[in-house]
Amino acid sequence: MTRQWLLTLTAGGMFVGVLFPRLGCSNPCSSPPPARFQPGQNDNYPNGADIITCSEPTPGHEIWHIEYPSVDRHLTDYPAITFSPNDVVTLNASGCVQSGGFGSDTWKRYVNPDDGDGGLDSQYYGTVQISGVTGDNTPQSLKHWVGSPFIVMNAGHLALGYVDDGLGDNGYWNHDDGSNNQCVGQDKASVDIVIDRGAGHLLNCKESGGFTNTPVAPEVLELARVATLLTDDAKVPVGLPVTVDAQGTSIVHFQLYQDGKRGEHTTKSNRPLNSAEMHGDGCIYFSFTPTTSPIWYPADLAFDNTPQKNWPARPWDAPRATTSFFDLEALNRIPASWLPTFLPGYCSGAGNSWRSAAPRWIKVCTPRRVPPNDWTPTNLTGFPLADSADSELAQSGAVCGWQIKHSPSVSDGCVDFDRSEWEPVKDRNYLNAEGIVTNAFLSGGDYSGDHNGMPDGHYLGEHGDVETHNAAVENCPDLSSADSGQLCADWEMNVVTDPNYLHLLARDESTLNDRDGGDCQSKHASEYRKGNQVIDLGGALGIEGEQWYYPVGYRPEPGDRLLVRGQWVVDCGHPDWHTELHPASLLASSYLQTNDFAPGLGMTWNRPLRLTSNWRTITGAVPAVVTKIVASPVFAEQSLEVDVWPPARPNACARLVVARENEQPDSRWSGVQFTENLLPADGNPNHLHLTITRKPFSLDYGDDGDVQNPDENLTFFTAYMAWWVQDTCATSGGSNTNNPPPKCVTWWWCVLCWVILFLILVWLIVRYLLHQRAATR
Repeated sequence: MTRQWLLTLTAGGMFVGVLFPRLGCSNPCSSPPPARFQPGQNDNYPNGADIITCSEPTPGHEIWHIEYPSVDRHLTDYPAITFSPNDVVTLNASGCVQSGGFGSDTWKRYVNPDDGDGGLDSQYYGTVQISGVTGDNTPQSLKHWVGSPFIVMNAGHLALGYVDDGLGDNGYWNHDDGSNNQCVGQDKASVDIVIDRGAGHLLNCKESGGFTNTPVAPEVLELARVATLLTDDAKVPVGLPVTVDAQGTSIVHFQLYQDGKRGEHTTKSNRPLNSAEMHGDGCIYFSFTPTTSPIWYPADLAFDNTPQKNWPARPWDAPRATTSFFDLEALNRIPASWLPTFLPGYCSGAGNSWRSAAPRWIKVCTPRRVPPNDWTPTNLTGFPLADSADSELAQSGAVCGWQIKHSPSVSDGCVDFDRSEWEPVKDRNYLNAEGIVTNAFLSGGDYSGDHNGMPDGHYLGEHGDVETHNAAVENCPDLSSADSGQLCADWEMNVVTDPNYLHLLARDESTLNDRDGGDCQSKHASEYRKGNQVIDLGGALGIEGEQWYYPVGYRPEPGDRLLVRGQWVVDCGHPDWHTELHPASLLASSYLQTNDFAPGLGMTWNRPLRLTSNWRTITGAVPAVVTKIVASPVFAEQSLEVDVWPPARPNACARLVVARENEQPDSRWSGVQFTENLLPADGNPNHLHLTITRKPFSLDYGDDGDVQNPDENLTFFTAYMAWWVQDTCATSGGSNTNNPPPKCVTWWWCVLCWVILFLILVWLIVRYLLHQRAATR
């Protein structure tokens, strides 16, 4: 047989295999399994249970339908509904369930039950489990997986479950309308599973990587001087101006900037826009969005434990459907592996279909009566001068006494079970750091003896991730490993700091000799004295705190811009002796929302629900920065201050608007007061300044070096969304013109013009009437 015939037969076989994947085998879709209960067979299921039907309109496109799914047990397997690698699955579910118990309102929605107060109930909901997608241990809420398609990368089958504190009396009997009439006309639940066999490649999308060359605009001396200093001395490459100078209320100079190097005459139009504005008081504000960023993944599912760490982190995203949290974590530690911020996240960008990187805003104030050419990093107030490499903390091992906090070992004199695990670098100081989050995850296997369990009654908020992160989660076990996500396990974050915070890192001293007379270097060669360059940090600063300090919905995620405040310590539990801000008392993390939240394309519970879900309604569909803020139970200072910044200002006439996740202060916030001010206070603010204050509170520290008495009464977490509106203001001069920009027109100018026109008209009419009267005499 010739090679050509072999190729023809092989191709033909592949074609038949795609069209008829079960040729010669029985197809479960053609003969679904019998119902668990037939009608009338069980009082709790008067119309039957698990009544399964299936159709296959075209080969390889299966539509499974389950009516009255079982809700009287934790998990029900459906072995006939199977999945194979590269199958595309779409789930939908609806209807209501009898949740049992007493009273007249016992029916609940199957997917998103109402708790009676309009919120999402913490139980009475359906769950799903698919091997290698949703995980193998804990079923996840159906609410998280219904909607958009996702890819299955491991062979397995469907399992559905139900969450209730008493499952035995659940079913579909004695229908009522439920609290808040949530079940009017709905007397059963149903689940639809659409399987497209081997169709994973069809979910690929095209990258939007095209660009045009945008001419560079004439420089403004003041802005250009600061841009040069930021690029050279702060390591912030703000780029080149692409719009001509413009003015607005209290703004004497304004230009948009884009990625580019001095001397170039054009920039690439698809790069993020940066803005520069000089106010009348001499202060200059630059916003800067980097062109690359760590790859976003949903941190609410990130658990640094086996097998969870090997689950796919983004199974709905075809290019990364097989990539685990463990793999993404490793990629995010290497800046050279970061992805563009200017491509859609569901193709090859760093973000997602609805979120991207937020800008860094930098404020510097110029010296009076000093010409711009003489401005320097030292005479510009607030200039973020980059730290030199030798500014990193030296001899961090000495802070730990050259010992490791670890279980004692007869053969290893490097460890000391009795020493503190965290040693403050100096005087337990609380310091700030800013930068980009590379990874955020729940620590796996923490020793619970040096952690704090969540106090009874502490308010953690209400969120869609009700099955794994609310108060019902098991608290801290006694003197054992918290390896199942218990509340006392650490929430960990790694942050690549801005260049002016490099001094907080411990330097790599692995080439130096061991301590005198020791052999710890040979015993711990892979980590010894590597500081923050150890492999699991990759040059990032560690941030930690108990999981319950940071509620779901407000935790930083990869790619977020972060302001963090915490105690500066050396981690003596590892032979690298790296530095951390631990525990973190303040977290303010930001991302840019550019589109509607798409559950299937961005499956995460870790978001402020009202703001992100209603982005289009709230902002009018313009890009907005969402900033999540947490004041944790170890906040013991008199006050904390944080700024909430918008995207880059689009033009000199744009007006700032800010919305809060909680439209009214939450009655369950306790222990703090907060004030909000729009700044600068010159009539054209560009950010919100938030001050959080509290009564004096003293923290106690135990022998392990960690906080022993977090304030169980302190609860404050919220989020802000900031964006720009233009109202009647015209757009500033475009990038392809040298014409002067149009002037800003405010509403009162328009009113004044109409008043003047009206007075002129009245004057003309009166003059005409007087003339006519004189002519008739």
